[in-house]
Amino acid sequence: MSTTHSVTLPVVPAISFSPMKSRQISKCTNCKRLRNSFKMLRQKQIETERKKTLAINNIHAYQKKKVAIKTLNQAVKRKTEQVEKLKVQLISSKLSEDLQNANKQVAFLKKRLRMMKLYHKKSKRSLLAGIPYEQEVKDLEIKCEQKDSEIVSLQMEKILLEERIQEMEAGTMTTKADRKVYNSDMRMMVYDAIVNQVPTANIPHMISKFAKRCGLTLSDIPHRTTVEKMTRESGAIADLQTAEVILANKNNTLGFDATTQEGDHVNSIHVTTKTDCYVVAIDELPGGTAQDYSSHITDSIDNLANVHTYFNGGEKQRTKQKIIDNISNTMTDRCAANHAATKLVEQTWDKSLNELNCHLHPLDSIATKTRSALKRCEERGVAKGLWGKDCFAANIVLSMNKMRYKDAKGDPRGFVIFLESENLPRGILPRYRGNRLHIFFHICGILIEHFEKFQKFLQKGTTCGGLRTSLLKDYNSEVAHVEMHVVGLLGKLLTGPWMKKFYRSHEDQNDHVEGIPMVKKVVERLNMEREPLDFLG
Repeated sequence: MSTTHSVTLPVVPAISFSPMKSRQISKCTNCKRLRNSFKMLRQKQIETERKKTLAINNIHAYQKKKVAIKTLNQAVKRKTEQVEKLKVQLISSKLSEDLQNANKQVAFLKKRLRMMKLYHKKSKRSLLAGIPYEQEVKDLEIKCEQKDSEIVSLQMEKILLEERIQEMEAGTMTTKADRKVYNSDMRMMVYDAIVNQVPTANIPHMISKFAKRCGLTLSDIPHRTTVEKMTRESGAIADLQTAEVILANKNNTLGFDATTQEGDHVNSIHVTTKTDCYVVAIDELPGGTAQDYSSHITDSIDNLANVHTYFNGGEKQRTKQKIIDNISNTMTDRCAANHAATKLVEQTWDKSLNELNCHLHPLDSIATKTRSALKRCEERGVAKGLWGKDCFAANIVLSMNKMRYKDAKGDPRGFVIFLESENLPRGILPRYRGNRLHIFFHICGILIEHFEKFQKFLQKGTTCGGLRTSLLKDYNSEVAHVEMHVVGLLGKLLTGPWMKKFYRSHEDQNDHVEGIPMVKKVVERLNMEREPLDFLG
């Protein structure tokens, strides 16, 4: 047992320091350092107590878990012992023998069934081998399968017709399948409206009005946003159809051509089989270079592979390779950019393609060369009434087109009145948008054939901002008269028969390969003339 001794400290009298000494004591750093050390020790003590409490709680939880596991192990042991006792009882009872006998009988029946199937298969082969008309039997089996599929399709059509009859009797037409998705009939109505240039905002109103006119009440009518989504769906369906056609046919021809309309450069890609033509893509491009065309072609084929893979499954790369393998030819005009684009596509696909050229596009080159030749033959300093740097004939054709079709610059209504008064068809002058095949030669031929009638029209009427006066001046000039005669004769003797030979319908079309020697013969014939013209470049 320890004893405590009390110590009495002597009383120390108060000491007063000088001001200088007081300032030195206040600046002592030992006190501050000791306070910091005490603070750190206090924090360590708190952290140690927290860890100690956490460890004690973990130990208690482990002990509880250990007790629960021990209880479960004991329960499992008791159940195992009970199962073993039941097994012993089952083996010693009569039920065990019955079960074994039943298993043996099942195994015997299975073996007998396999043997009977094998015997039946062999006997069927022997019977068919003895029949002299084995091929006819196979054909009949195929026909039976086809008839079965037709029966199933007819049954489905019957069910649909019965549902439609019920709807018509009720006076209400259901437009949604399972009240969620619009059915094919509603989609076809939307597609028909879109094909006929009906704005998407007007389609819902038009469908509801048509249904009322027919005495029907539609359960649901798609909103404008839904109509626009259906429009996108039609594009996806077209892509799927094109991909399936390419995969189902070999030696397909990939054609592409571009044009510029009102500042927008648009490229069209299509695939042609032996019988049909399908659109792959029509998109606006940033430019008209070979790289732009080749990228557009490869991206469009990638899109077809994506769409087909999405609907039918499979690997995208394998589907894309099958599509590329089934494309054997390309069809373009003789533009240098198109030729370079075809070579880039061949490098990208690592495949050689048969490069074919359209037999009609040389007419564009013929028209260009004709206009430049006529321009060179004109005398310098000849006054022109129409604005333009082209020859007289080209300027007249363009200005006459403005008079016929331009509301702001021409006089379309007066032109139509003039045509009707002269018993001329309204479409006698087609729209002129530059050198498009035979149109330049055709219009010049029409202007020469009805020269006096068009001259009479230009002599009276509204001035159209001076266009009529300038057009009449050039139209009456001797140079313009000669040029239109020359162009009209070329159309009669060269470009017209050319169009008649190659520009035909699908039912009466020419083989492209057979047309190649025809084009060569025409070039040889033109080169045999006294002053050959380099029409085809």
